Amino acid sequence: MKNTDQRYSLYFYAFVAVHVLVWTLLPTLLRYDLPLDSIEAISWGEAWQFGYIKHPPLSAWMAESMVQIFPEQMWAIYFLAQICLALTFIATWKLAKDFLPRQQALMSILLLECIYYYNFTAIEFNANIALLPLWAWVTLYAWKITKNPDCLKNWLILAALSALALLAKYYAAMLFGGIFLLFFYDKKLRQTLLKLPPYLFGILLILLISPHIFWLIENDFVTFSYAKSRAVSEYHFYNHLLNPTVFILDQAASLVLPCLVFFLARRKEFFSYKQDQCKKNFLIFVGLLPLFLTTIPSLLTGSGIKDMWGSVLWSWFGVGLFYFFPVKISPVFQKRFYRGFAIVCMIAIVVFIDSQASRLHKYGHFNGKLLVQKINEQQQQATTFVAGDVWLAGNMNFFSIPRSHVVWDLKKLETTGGVLLWNANSQGDQLPEYFREKISAKIIIQKPIILPYIKFTDSPPYRAGWAIVTSNNN
Repeated sequence: MKNTDQRYSLYFYAFVAVHVLVWTLLPTLLRYDLPLDSIEAISWGEAWQFGYIKHPPLSAWMAESMVQIFPEQMWAIYFLAQICLALTFIATWKLAKDFLPRQQALMSILLLECIYYYNFTAIEFNANIALLPLWAWVTLYAWKITKNPDCLKNWLILAALSALALLAKYYAAMLFGGIFLLFFYDKKLRQTLLKLPPYLFGILLILLISPHIFWLIENDFVTFSYAKSRAVSEYHFYNHLLNPTVFILDQAASLVLPCLVFFLARRKEFFSYKQDQCKKNFLIFVGLLPLFLTTIPSLLTGSGIKDMWGSVLWSWFGVGLFYFFPVKISPVFQKRFYRGFAIVCMIAIVVFIDSQASRLHKYGHFNGKLLVQKINEQQQQATTFVAGDVWLAGNMNFFSIPRSHVVWDLKKLETTGGVLLWNANSQGDQLPEYFREKISAKIIIQKPIILPYIKFTDSPPYRAGWAIVTSNNN
């Protein structure tokens, strides 16, 4: 038995290493600029605040940490995303071994690689990717507590993980909702709520997130205001049903390929056995229920739900398939399964390579280094402060040495001076009016910078509008 455990653990960690290598190398080799969410996180993180306009601070801190260690290195940000994926796989592997025999546990992890949230869409480090491993680790420690509710150590670890999850993205609350409802549904777990450990859990959780809470109060709960503004869409009465339905269908579509791999391999290779009720309850409440909890605000208000919010929901999915649909691991099943898995992996790689060769993804071929070079040349000095378009300002921040500082409050430029940037393709060459409304200092409009895409040189180039703000102190 020990040799079997070691063998499948070796297979598992080999898979994780290959995944990290492949999905770090592919974007590094095929792209010349980072995705927008990654650029944005780096721009925020430089300030080391306890929160930012869109999200709590963890994803920005993580991105900035990598930039501090590996300045200007895009591969480091892709690697950071894959570290998050690796940590997700490890937590799920530990969970799977409690539910399934070792070989099935390994196969359950391989099925995650068949979900596009875990391959070509996971190159873009953002708040969802930062939350992904924490969601899986919170799930693991919630399971540990259901097995041993009196273990204070596990409660305290769960509190720390839960705090990090909330600091990554508030969406973690959906997972907490599933765990909370499980504890009220199960009689044994419900009795645990009358003991000391859950209250120590709550105290530690509040202490750990309190700096962010104080930041929210000082900044008028700006992240909630932003989330509300993004959720608002043209109201129609049918949105109350349409938006939740679309979200559920989007999530179902993401699970088609792992289901095909599993059920096509499973043909006639199944048997039944008595399932453990505690394990069933856990997979339903903690695994599946957050999906439906996500739809409740939309059902009530008719607001939209971003499909990528669901990217964190499915780390348990492979475990659930093998647990709820028991299978006999025969040579025939193994052959079908590994063949299907290999085909899906190749499809994911081909789709990603093809997408990077598509003009739809031409921002991956944006020349951020050239933008920095031209602006600094025309100013005859390094740019210290930049503001305006997130994409352009973020590129200035990432590729400049020394780094340009992104200013989010435009009024600050009145005292520091700096550069304003905007997309002249969509907004025209003249200074957008909202800059003049926000800034009372002298603004000198410059000739737009023409930036051909590195690969798509026959496409219309990007026109970057820019202007110099002269400090009132001069």
